[in-house]
Amino acid sequence: MRLIILSILFINISCNKSTVFAEKSKIYSLVYAEKIDKFPRNISKQNEINKLEFITGKYAVNEVPVKIKLAVKNIIIEKLGKDFFVVNHDLNSFHKIFKNEKLTNKPNLNIEEKAALNMIGTISLSNIYLSEDRRSAILIMNTFREKLDSNSVLFELEKLNDGWAIKYKRTLSFS
Repeated sequence: MRLIILSILFINISCNKSTVFAEKSKIYSLVYAEKIDKFPRNISKQNEINKLEFITGKYAVNEVPVKIKLAVKNIIIEKLGKDFFVVNHDLNSFHKIFKNEKLTNKPNLNIEEKAALNMIGTISLSNIYLSEDRRSAILIMNTFREKLDSNSVLFELEKLNDGWAIKYKRTLSFS
């Protein structure tokens, strides 16, 4: 009897972990797709504004989670309620989700590191914060290209029948 109960518990825990991984994968992939992959080069003269030259490229994904500041935590509580649930940004599943991308453990790459990796910048993601009913989620994405070319965006997502959709996004900071 104990063996049967333990088997049922193990199956339940295994199913729950795979469900959490699937949801985490969908959310991170959706937000990652929102990255800016085209942006103008620095413009030295105002009259050059009509001749914008865009550069495109790939980003390295920072495997270290973005730390949430108190102001952002207050936004999370306001949007999701006090009983929100945190889906941790664990390294193992993060590597599985972004297996086709270059990964780094540095939020900012210097010029030499970007050139060596053939990247134009790095993207960092926070843990995922879910409402108690698991129908709403919030996370932060930081994009860093240069010291004066970076941004931080808060995403609010809602669960639909067939997946997740971005309900709202707000720029928290940019330079």
